[in-house]
Amino acid sequence: MHIRLLRQYADLAFTHGNADYYGEVAAKLRILTISKHKNTPLLQYVMSAFGAEPIVLVREWNPCNDRLISLSKYIQTMGFMFFDRGYMDDNQNITHEQNILAWSQQTGAAHEDPHLDHTFATSRRFDSMCSVNGMPHSVRSLHETAELIIRIATDFISHITPQSRSYHDARYQVQRMDEMITGDQSAAPSLRALYHAERARARHVLGKIIDAETDCYRSLKLDPSLADARILLASCKMSRGDYATARAMLSKLRPCRTVHYQLACCLARLGYRADAEHNLRLAFAPDTLSDSWRILDDDAISIDHARQDPDLLHAGIDAQALCADSVS
Repeated sequence: MHIRLLRQYADLAFTHGNADYYGEVAAKLRILTISKHKNTPLLQYVMSAFGAEPIVLVREWNPCNDRLISLSKYIQTMGFMFFDRGYMDDNQNITHEQNILAWSQQTGAAHEDPHLDHTFATSRRFDSMCSVNGMPHSVRSLHETAELIIRIATDFISHITPQSRSYHDARYQVQRMDEMITGDQSAAPSLRALYHAERARARHVLGKIIDAETDCYRSLKLDPSLADARILLASCKMSRGDYATARAMLSKLRPCRTVHYQLACCLARLGYRADAEHNLRLAFAPDTLSDSWRILDDDAISIDHARQDPDLLHAGIDAQALCADSVS
């Protein structure tokens, strides 16, 4: 419910430009991500119960400094910076957590604060003087955090619901592959590579993205020609939000339905709408379905699935309208 409401509030606030919903977005983010007094962050609590941990890719000006951190640490990083009196020495860094708390407590319906917070008032004055792509700094920080949480939660929920491979089946598959990997050391490298790829697939379903990535790399070390592992590795990159790297990896693979579909998702997130639509059409074209390329195709990608994909929805792509001709 909280994720559904966050998605609705974010759409009203940032897509339709209704500033009255900024506080409501922040209030949902506070419930889902912030530890305050006796309150436990709901999203991390639920994911930890399933053995998963939300991981965020933090990009820096120098790509060599990009790093992976937990969601709880990401919330503590700087969201934006403003200058209290217009001088460089008086700059103040505002973390994502401070920004969420300020918006939720000052303007959220559930946490209305009768006193005007100095930091919030100053940042709002700075917002009126400076913006990024037409969006004030504090609002942009709120928007980025909301998008991140929606993506993490949607991806996690899709993994544990019966609509994809069931959670319990994935756990069983991990245990089974553990036994095969440890008990069949004399197997051919190509077979052991398949074991790691299958465990990576199951771990990805469970939301254990880092572990799944590790298995993909081990699989490719044993058999560099295994396309399953490369597509699964690209899926892990997408789950972490690293769409540029995933796109580069997928572009080197032989075309098949899954490659085209994942490329469409990457391109949609990167802003290449026309290319995304082209790949989405190819994903559902009959001639892309090859028996020799079973890679992930047994996961039954459908138009209904595509219509609900957060990556495609982000770009406003209507999967049903685009693919109607290809399917018919």
